[in-house]
Amino acid sequence: MSDPTVAQGTEQVLATIPNVTVKAGFMGFGSRLHSVILTSHRIIFVRETMAALKKISGDLRAEAKSKGEGWTGQMGAQSKAHEIFAQTYAAMNPAAILVNDPNSFAVDRSTVTDVKVKTVTPADGVQEDRLTIKTTGKKYKCVVNGSLADAWEALATAGFDVH
Repeated sequence: MSDPTVAQGTEQVLATIPNVTVKAGFMGFGSRLHSVILTSHRIIFVRETMAALKKISGDLRAEAKSKGEGWTGQMGAQSKAHEIFAQTYAAMNPAAILVNDPNSFAVDRSTVTDVKVKTVTPADGVQEDRLTIKTTGKKYKCVVNGSLADAWEALATAGFDVH
């Protein structure tokens, strides 16, 4: 999946897409939440665990409360947990990201053949923002749970030809 021969220090984080569900398994039962870190050499899928998100949410809520924010302000601060999670990993050395969490994985950019972003309306009538990454070996179907425009911008910033 990922090239272990990437020279340490040559890989740079270019952009992030927080709060992405990677679809897997029969009827999506194996789907998991990730932050996508786009680097100069790889696309790194960092697993977002409930424990990590709860800790970040609690810290954000406590910070807002210490600033005198009411319930609404605390909930607003807490809503940034996915973004903070992604920023934390984006600040790390990309090689260290994969070592830090065994449930994370990476795809070499050289194997990517197509990237598509679109909004669809499945049979249940609920709109879904989808990100599809095709590689020479696999197709990754994802749901962008945050802003589709921000995901599009992140992919363009990282140099992907998105359609």
